[in-house]
Amino acid sequence: GGVYSTPSRSIDCLDNPSVQQQFFYAMTNVVKDGLVDKVAHWKGFSSYAQLAAGKDVTFTWLDRTAWHKQKNRKNAKPLSAFSRRGRIAYAPLPGTEHMRIDERQRFIRREVRLLEDKFREERAAEGRSVMPPAKLEKVDPRSRPRNPREGTKMPLCHSSCPFLAARYEAELKEFISAYRIASAEFRAGNYDVEFPMGSCRPPLIGLAA
Repeated sequence: GGVYSTPSRSIDCLDNPSVQQQFFYAMTNVVKDGLVDKVAHWKGFSSYAQLAAGKDVTFTWLDRTAWHKQKNRKNAKPLSAFSRRGRIAYAPLPGTEHMRIDERQRFIRREVRLLEDKFREERAAEGRSVMPPAKLEKVDPRSRPRNPREGTKMPLCHSSCPFLAARYEAELKEFISAYRIASAEFRAGNYDVEFPMGSCRPPLIGLAA
């Protein structure tokens, strides 16, 4: 099969407000889906404790590289022996670099609280409740929803400014057009053709008769 099951889903954020919107969407997604009532209640991975409360959180990870290097030796150690402790250092959220640390923490708590209140009201209107902790612990993180929602079209970019989004779309169309022209010439034998900056030329495949 293919190395990647689907095309890349990375989408450019064109300005600071759109970066912040996507950040808070990701952070509060567990609340939106009704897994917990507050982000602070989520026991899975989250940057909330560090970014909103200033807690020093460490994580356990397995150094599989070191384990693979020695696993065929006679005195090889089990994978559990390669457990390591570490912490993640987060850069300030774009648009908050000028704030003091305590100001950034208050900003994140406030924005998360607003979304939590919004999702709580939506659940109440729809008659939904938060999943009980005992049931949540039994959920397989790889499981699929029983009633998956209909997929929505992936946006071309994220932007709080319609002008920026329109300019991005126009520049992308120009880039794709230039690449297709260069690619056609390259495949026709013009190996010196210039490709637009940021693109990769197609590979040359030699065939033996």
